[in-house]
Amino acid sequence: MRKIGGGVVEAGRVVPVLWIQGGTCTGCSVSVLNAVAPSVKDLLLEEVLPGKALSLRFQATLMAASGELALKVLKGASESSAGGYLLVVEGAVPTGEGGVYCVLGEKEEGPLPFKEWVLELSDKAMAVIALGTCSSFGGIPAAWPNPTGVKGLKELFEENGLKTPLVNVPGCPPHPDWFVGTVLKVLLYGPLSSEELDEYLRPRDFYGMRIHENCPRRGYFEEGIFASKLGEPGCLYFLGCKGPLAHADCPLRKWNNGRNWCIDAGMGCQGCTEPGFPDLFGPFYEKPSEFLKGLETFNGCFTCQTCTNVCPVVSQYDDPKAHLGLLPHQVMVLCALGQREKALEAPMVWRCVSCFQCQKFCPQKVRVGDVMVELKGLLAKRWRETAKGKPPLVAKDLL
Repeated sequence: MRKIGGGVVEAGRVVPVLWIQGGTCTGCSVSVLNAVAPSVKDLLLEEVLPGKALSLRFQATLMAASGELALKVLKGASESSAGGYLLVVEGAVPTGEGGVYCVLGEKEEGPLPFKEWVLELSDKAMAVIALGTCSSFGGIPAAWPNPTGVKGLKELFEENGLKTPLVNVPGCPPHPDWFVGTVLKVLLYGPLSSEELDEYLRPRDFYGMRIHENCPRRGYFEEGIFASKLGEPGCLYFLGCKGPLAHADCPLRKWNNGRNWCIDAGMGCQGCTEPGFPDLFGPFYEKPSEFLKGLETFNGCFTCQTCTNVCPVVSQYDDPKAHLGLLPHQVMVLCALGQREKALEAPMVWRCVSCFQCQKFCPQKVRVGDVMVELKGLLAKRWRETAKGKPPLVAKDLL
């Protein structure tokens, strides 16, 4: 039995948590410590669920012990609770030169690489949470040329044959609600199923939507009003905003207890929750040419017309081709044939409402929605450079 807050919880209902940190700035820890409902105090000292409680056995930033004494706690907790503890991994996992670039303690042969701790503890855990973009995908430490050989946990697990359930909670840093909500769901229902995770093992509850879908500046994008410098009204797409590709609920949840977030503060989304951050998403304040590399997925289109069939714009018309010029699948075909200019002539490009249903249901994983966003952005840029006012072909009936 263990006394928790004002009550008593059976020992078997207390879930040990081991939280280890590798190549990290500790920003993820700082973010989680700002959790509001429940607060970290409630999370650690009260029942988080009826009859269930957490026991944080190891967290180097918070615990009083250090050095060999702290590592004995880590080792002892992993052995006494094998198969029943939750492992949280924060920070990058360097693998180059055997992992020597990040070590945690020593053994007889010398320094003990953090990589070995991750593999050993993950193998015995009930589930593993990769907290932050660095542990999820490599993040900033994995940026080119990645001299220390940093890898995300998913890649590390696959290389070493680990089957322990893994959940990625990326962000630089992640929102405290994303972490707390994931922990509580694991406690309540057990490891998350494949249906509850996206292709990058992120919980759909928090990463199931794009920033662009709920952005307060979305209306500017639809009207073709783009800011040319920071501080101006308008969509921030040409100032480097990665909202059309980044997945998270930041516009709805906001930060600092719902007070603000990047775009409300006047800065574009950096895409910090995505694999490939920061290399594929920089420079942060301009739209880099490398950003949409990979859109050539339209080469896989075999004109099944799924994108056209699910498009809400197409469904508005009895004779959609007469109003739209080209249908979504035809735009993809023209792009694949190198006829981008021909595709740009179609009203369909401008009237696309960026709902991404086409991309969601495409059996070939063609990034239809991303292609449409890029084409619309190109149209708006040309219009801005050659004329004043709003771009043509705005579908007022669809806004």
